[in-house]
Amino acid sequence: MEEHDRQLAELTALQQRIDKDRGALDAQKSELNRRNEDFNLEQLGFERQRQRFEAHMEEKKDAIDDLAEDRVKARKEEFEAREKETRDERERLIKQLLTQDELLASFEELKKQLGGKSPQTALIELNDLRDEIARINEEIATGAATRELSGRLKRIENERDSAQAKIRELEEGSAGDRQRMLEYGRMEFELEEAKQQRDQAQALLKDAQGYQAELEQRLDRYLVAYEKPKAREERIAEIEKPFFELATEKTSDGGLQLGRPKKLKRGERPDEIAWLNGIYDACENYGLHFNPRLLKAFHTSLKTAEWSPITVLAGVSGTGKSELPRLYSHFGGIYFASIPVQPNWDSKESMLGFFNSIDNRFDAESILRFLAQSQQAWRDDSEDKIGYPGLSDAVCMILLDEMNLAHPELYFAEFLSKFEERRGRDRDHLPAIDVKLGTGMDPYQIPLGRNMLWAGTMNQDETTKSLSDKVLDRSIVMYFPRPTELKRRKKVNSLDESNRGVANRSAEALLRKQEALQRNESYESNGGEILHIDTWNSWKVDETDFTDEEILPYKAFVEEMNEALGFVGRAIGHRVWQSVEYYMASYPEVRLSERDSKERARAMHIAFEDQIVQKIMPKLRGIDTAGESEKKCIIPIKNLLLKGVKDVPFNLDKDFELARRLGYGQFVWQSAEYLKEESDEDE
Repeated sequence: MEEHDRQLAELTALQQRIDKDRGALDAQKSELNRRNEDFNLEQLGFERQRQRFEAHMEEKKDAIDDLAEDRVKARKEEFEAREKETRDERERLIKQLLTQDELLASFEELKKQLGGKSPQTALIELNDLRDEIARINEEIATGAATRELSGRLKRIENERDSAQAKIRELEEGSAGDRQRMLEYGRMEFELEEAKQQRDQAQALLKDAQGYQAELEQRLDRYLVAYEKPKAREERIAEIEKPFFELATEKTSDGGLQLGRPKKLKRGERPDEIAWLNGIYDACENYGLHFNPRLLKAFHTSLKTAEWSPITVLAGVSGTGKSELPRLYSHFGGIYFASIPVQPNWDSKESMLGFFNSIDNRFDAESILRFLAQSQQAWRDDSEDKIGYPGLSDAVCMILLDEMNLAHPELYFAEFLSKFEERRGRDRDHLPAIDVKLGTGMDPYQIPLGRNMLWAGTMNQDETTKSLSDKVLDRSIVMYFPRPTELKRRKKVNSLDESNRGVANRSAEALLRKQEALQRNESYESNGGEILHIDTWNSWKVDETDFTDEEILPYKAFVEEMNEALGFVGRAIGHRVWQSVEYYMASYPEVRLSERDSKERARAMHIAFEDQIVQKIMPKLRGIDTAGESEKKCIIPIKNLLLKGVKDVPFNLDKDFELARRLGYGQFVWQSAEYLKEESDEDE
């Protein structure tokens, strides 16, 4: 209890101290509130002073503006008064100068009238005469010499009369001079009027000449409008001038020497593999060897032009990049033109041609004439009309040789865009390239028909341009392998009409021979023919027939590669995968094999491997081969290639390592070692 009382006493004392401190705190709070109120009042006072100061400054500003305006106005009036005084002074000085000029002219005239005497001399003589007259008058007044001077006076009077007459004569002469001066002034006035009239006449003449020029221009426009149809026909005729002059005579064996392609018979199915083998054999006989897989890849790339309209051939110089399209076309019966790209091509006009306004004619380049001929129908000669060797039923090819000497995005941009529009359209609604024929004329339109195939060669050195993503997405890039064994060529055979279309001849001969054997009949082959577009279309694939089990693993593989590319800011679009799928479906062994067969699976794997090199590896160009790019992109893609699809790896590891090593720190795919290794394995 004592402890309790003691603690209670301590608590009571503590409570009292707390109450005391609380009272002190309340007093401090009251003091703080009071000071806050004083501060708010002072702040309100300062705010009012600031407002009064701003109002005062605004009034001062208005007063200063008014004062400045008054001073400017006063200064302006002062300057205007000074300007008026200066103008009046100038006019007074001009009048004074004119008066002095008149006095000077009168003085000069007086000097002429005095016969060259100075005015002072004339005044002296006049004063002498006056003195003499005064002396004589005085003598007369004295009367001493009146008689003596009478005669002298008469003589003087006579002299006076003569002098007066002379003075009158001089006055008349002065009046004449004044009259002449007036006449001179009048003539100057008339001359000035004549000058003004001349200037007016010249102005009228100039207006008349301008009006005449306008009339001539209007006349030229009328003449152009009158002659425009004729001029347009002449320019179109220059464009449609045949690039190939074809003969239509039959050879001794029944074939066509050069002419329109032979249309397929009903139910006829040309053998695509036999046609390709015929080209391969013809190239071997000619003296050039191409890897069969490379030939099939080139053929399949051309067939998938709906998705990748141009096939680009890249690789070491001298490996046959230009020869493959040329021999493929020649032995396959395809009309072919190799167009060397110039470094100064910067528009489609550089490639196609343009209207030459100096010579008033259209300068058509060979590629334009070939394009125009490829879209025209064949017309035989008739009684009233000359025939035309149109090639709309033939398969044609243009090779843009060294296409990256100039930027394809400049000269080939419109073609690439039109190719994109062409997908899904029928032959009656194809997009067209507009060719300008001249001012005021409708352009000539060339449809982009599917019978014209496009290829290009590309060198990779310091003189060329790299291809942009726009071109890469719309093309298939094929790499030629570096030769390990240099092949000899003992003889250079010729390319002529005797071996044109031998592959087509071989395919047809094989087909007819098989049909003849089935009927137990003998068979005689006829000559080679130009490849018909229907034959070509019969080898194309309009839709894929892959099952999900067949195609989805490849699609998943591309999606995994796309994910790795995303780490370095690269991507594969829908167009790339769609092109890959149609390439696989168009591959000859895939198209002709049975579904779910081992042959079909192997052909799909080969076709997909081609597309990895042709469509996807160019997207990796320029990626750093070290650091985060290597860790998150390069290595995952390499692992994917080693893993493959359905546990079947791709034979690309050697080319992949070369691309990492040869690019000086950047990924540059520029080899095709996988083709050589496969060729060695086949051998």
